[in-house]
Amino acid sequence: MKPETRERPIIFSAPMVRAILAGQKTQTRRVIKPQPDVPNPGTNWTIAMSSNCPYGHPGARLWVRETCRAVELIPGWGGVNYLAGGGDIKIENTESAVAQWWKLYGYRGGCGMTVPPIHMPRWASRISLEITGVRVERVQDISEADALAEGVDRTNTSLPGYATERFRRLWDSINAARGFGWEVNPWVWVIEFRRCG
Repeated sequence: MKPETRERPIIFSAPMVRAILAGQKTQTRRVIKPQPDVPNPGTNWTIAMSSNCPYGHPGARLWVRETCRAVELIPGWGGVNYLAGGGDIKIENTESAVAQWWKLYGYRGGCGMTVPPIHMPRWASRISLEITGVRVERVQDISEADALAEGVDRTNTSLPGYATERFRRLWDSINAARGFGWEVNPWVWVIEFRRCG
C-alpha cells in the first residue's frame, strides 16, 4: 500500500483534545456508516473492511478540528484561542493569514465568536496526528487498556472494568441520540494514532 499524502480532518471534543495534549489519548472509535450487515464475520472480512477506512491507513495524517475563536493577542496581532486550553497560537505575518484570521474573527457576523469544530479551518488547527493502526470491531469489544487509550478520566481506573465503564458513558453521551449507543453495539473504526504536531 503506497503512503497517503492527503490530510483529513477529524473532530474532537475539548476533553478529548486535552487528553491528546496530555499524551493520554492514542485511539478513537468512529461509527461505520452505513452499518455492515454481517452477523458472524471472519478475520478476512475485518481486514478487508479496515482497508476501507475513510480516515485513512497507517501513515496517513489527520488534522484535529476543535472549538476555537479568533482573538487579538496584542493590539495589531491576531491569534487563535482554543476551548480546550493549552495556549493560543499567533497567526503568520502574511496578508493571506490576516485575511483568514478576519474571516474567522467575523464568524457568523459576530466579533470573536466561538467557532464549532466543524467550521474550524485547516490553518487554525494546532494538532496533527499520524495513523499508526486501523481495525474494525464492535464497540463493546473494547478492552480495559483500549478504554484508557481512548483518553477516559483515569480516576479510580485501578478498579476492574472502571475505564470501560467510563468509556461506555462517554460513547453514549456522543452516540446514543444518533442511534448508535452502547447497547446497539455498532461496528466501529478503531483508529490508533500518535501526535506528530
